[in-house]
Amino acid sequence: MKKVLIYDGDCNLCSRFINLVVKVNKNDDLYITDFNSEWFKQLPFNIDTESVSYLSKDKIYNKSNAVIHMLMDANQLFKPIIILKLIPKGFRDKLYDIVSNNRYKYKSACSVKSVKFYRMYLK
Repeated sequence: MKKVLIYDGDCNLCSRFINLVVKVNKNDDLYITDFNSEWFKQLPFNIDTESVSYLSKDKIYNKSNAVIHMLMDANQLFKPIIILKLIPKGFRDKLYDIVSNNRYKYKSACSVKSVKFYRMYLK
């Protein structure tokens, strides 16, 4: 299974986060896609579309675990972020939910997608 971060493509905050991911990513095996992509629609299993998900090594991570594991895979500099798992998952996910529930309030200017973005994006 590919390593794939799946996000809400209609969310400005999510799109800003994806731009950061693309910028820091050093892993040629890491891909991104959104809930509207054909790749996502053709998955043989269901994934919660209410939070970011990360597929890696036959595992599905959601919410805060998705962000932690994806960042660790994206760039060696983020390996120390594993320490965040010392914080109880329920608390981390509660913070994630607070941001997520307000994500459409964030405004963002249109950004131009880079070549690297399109290389990482699964259509």
